[in-house]
Amino acid sequence: MYEKIHQKVDVQVIFLKDRPVVRSFIWKNSHYPISSVNLITRASKGQMPVFLFSVSNEKGAYELRFDTDNLAWWLEQIYYK
Repeated sequence: MYEKIHQKVDVQVIFLKDRPVVRSFIWKNSHYPISSVNLITRASKGQMPVFLFSVSNEKGAYELRFDTDNLAWWLEQIYYK
């Protein structure tokens, strides 16, 4: 089951070699550690590229979006286990 969210979040990300690795995010004052980055997809919003990160932990999977035009992170969806 999944739930559409589309809300801004704070994300901790590091860069290893040439790829970003999401470590955690904060949504509604709760901390969500990430154990796996499963897929990174490039898309576009108008003429600006956006990146979709499919990430997961032991409680579920999440889709995070990074907008390159304003450097904002969004929680788009949650997939519950």
